[in-house]
Amino acid sequence: MPTDPGAFALSWQPKGDRIIHIERRRFLIVCGGVAVTPLAAMGMRAARAQGALPRVTLMIMGSVRTQSDHVDAFRHRLRELGYVEGKNLILDIRELQGRFDQLPRIMGEIVQSNPNVIVTHGVALGAAKDATSAIPIVAAISSDPVKGGFAASLARPGGNFTGNAMIAQLSFEKTVQILHEIAPNARRVGLLIDPTIRSYQSSKELFEAAAAKQRMSPVLLLASGLQELPKAIADAVAKRVDMLIVAPLAVFSVNPKVIVDLSARHRLPTIYSIDSFVAAGGLVFYGYSGARLFGNAAVFVDRILKGRKPGELPFEQPTKFELVINLKTAKALGLKIPQSVLIRADRVIE
Repeated sequence: MPTDPGAFALSWQPKGDRIIHIERRRFLIVCGGVAVTPLAAMGMRAARAQGALPRVTLMIMGSVRTQSDHVDAFRHRLRELGYVEGKNLILDIRELQGRFDQLPRIMGEIVQSNPNVIVTHGVALGAAKDATSAIPIVAAISSDPVKGGFAASLARPGGNFTGNAMIAQLSFEKTVQILHEIAPNARRVGLLIDPTIRSYQSSKELFEAAAAKQRMSPVLLLASGLQELPKAIADAVAKRVDMLIVAPLAVFSVNPKVIVDLSARHRLPTIYSIDSFVAAGGLVFYGYSGARLFGNAAVFVDRILKGRKPGELPFEQPTKFELVINLKTAKALGLKIPQSVLIRADRVIE
C-alpha cells in the first residue's frame, strides 16, 4: 500500500508559545510504500516476550535542552506509533553538545552498545558510516545522501542507511526577499557562515547574487565555532549590517540561544533556516521543519523494528519550506511585520 505523504504532519506545538496557525505540510515519497509481514510482527512479539526490548539510539548535535523541539517531535511520533519507553522500547539519547572532535569516539561507543537502530543527522552521518555497515541508520536530516555516499539512490538506498533527504537547497534569493519585505529600508545584508565548509564558495556566490537582485550590499560574516560568534556579530554591527541570515550549519545550531541573544542585543533582524532558532526566540525561520523531519524519522524506526531493511526503504524528501514569524521578537526589535508576510506564514508565534 502506498504511504500517505500527509501522515507525517505533527500535532504538537512548541512549549510556552501559542501557535496561531499551523498548516499541514507534506513529504514527497520517492518510491513505494511499506508493508509489515506477519513474520516480522511475530518476531517483535517474541523478542518482547523474552524481555529483549528493541533499543533505539538518538544522537543529536546539541543537547536535549537546545534541541528540545526535535527530541519532543521524535518522541511524540513514537508514542503515536504505539511505542512506550521502558515498556516496548528503550530510547537512548546521546548529546554531542558541539564536541565535534569527539564524534568518532562517541559514535564508536554507540555502535559498541549494539542498538537496533541509530537515528542521527548532519555531520554525524559520516561518523556512523565509518563506524558500522551493519546497524540500521536513520538520517533525520541529510542534505544529499547519494552525494554523501550513504545511498546508491534515493529510491533504493542499499546498505544500512535510509531517512530524510533535503535535495532542494535553501534559496538565498527567497530568504533575502523575505528580509527585504520585513525591513524595506535595509541596504546591507549579512550572511553568517563557516568558511571551512565545502559549500562555502557556492553559498557565497548564491548569497551575493541574491543580494544584488534586491539591490542590497552583501556582507560575509565568518565563524567556524561558537567561540567566534561574538566577534562575527560585532563585525556585523561595525559593518553596518541592517539584517542577517544565519546559514543552516550544525556548528551554529548546537546552542541556538547564543546567536539569538547576540542578535537581540545588537537589535539585528535575523532569519534562520533551522527551526530551533525561532523556538529559542529568533525573529524568522524559513526552511525545512526540523521537528517534522525528526518526527518522520520515527516512522522509519517503526518500519525497521517491524522487519524492513533500511536499504529497501526509499529516502523521502520534504517538498516545501516553512515560514515562521515570532511576533514577540519583532515587537522587541520595533519591527512591524507586513500583512503580506504574515498571511504567508505557516506559524505565527505571539
